[in-house]
Amino acid sequence: MSDRPNASPDEQSDIPEALKIFVRDNANIPMAVLRGLRIVLANKRAYELFGYDEDTDLATLNLPDLIAPDSVQPALELIARFLEGCPASENPIIDMVRKNGEKLRVEVCSVSWPGD
Repeated sequence: MSDRPNASPDEQSDIPEALKIFVRDNANIPMAVLRGLRIVLANKRAYELFGYDEDTDLATLNLPDLIAPDSVQPALELIARFLEGCPASENPIIDMVRKNGEKLRVEVCSVSWPGD
């Protein structure tokens, strides 16, 4: 991940430095920090997974921009239930799209950071 911010400094200013390091240093797992549905920070592996290079700002997109068009509403409902803590036997799998339009299935998980 490059050192340049993915989103505006205002959007990243309240992200704890430890969280930024956690996301950046877990390069084998695609990771992103969301504010609502907006991506404000993403690691190199997330850029690679979705087909963006680090000169293209993946972290200016909203999560629905990366969800397959025919799956947006069901995916958003699933994510909302998941984030509300509804019990699930496994992490949800969502149909998403790469920058080139190619579909991929992504397992989604959420981590609460202290102070969230």
